[in-house]
Amino acid sequence: MAATIHCLVNEAADLATKRVLTNQQRLDGVRSDLAQLDEWLRVCEETRMLNEEVLPKQSCLQIVTSEVAPDYLKAAAEREDRDITAVQDSIFDAEGEVMKRLNTLVGQPLWTDDEADKEDCATIKQPTLAVVES
Repeated sequence: MAATIHCLVNEAADLATKRVLTNQQRLDGVRSDLAQLDEWLRVCEETRMLNEEVLPKQSCLQIVTSEVAPDYLKAAAEREDRDITAVQDSIFDAEGEVMKRLNTLVGQPLWTDDEADKEDCATIKQPTLAVVES
């Protein structure tokens, strides 16, 4: 009987360990996806700083062939004009999707603009400025 209980406890511990590892692997995947999306945003910003409005072909190719990029981001990168604004907007959307995955993994509720309540905004205190007399 004691051996059976010991065996069941070990199986439960093994299952819990596997769940933790699986969740950790998913979190690592989310971090990796965000890092890739941030890298593409960095390229977009560097390109803009050079006063360019077209994303380099190599960057577009990386996006199109990436497993991280959702279809709408790939479509923006495949546009003939390689419009940097369209790609950048799609990257922001993709990051939002990844953040939703992260919230689900860590058990946080999802929050969207549609759920925003004006009362929530009213609870934000405005900073007060101190008057200093000289």
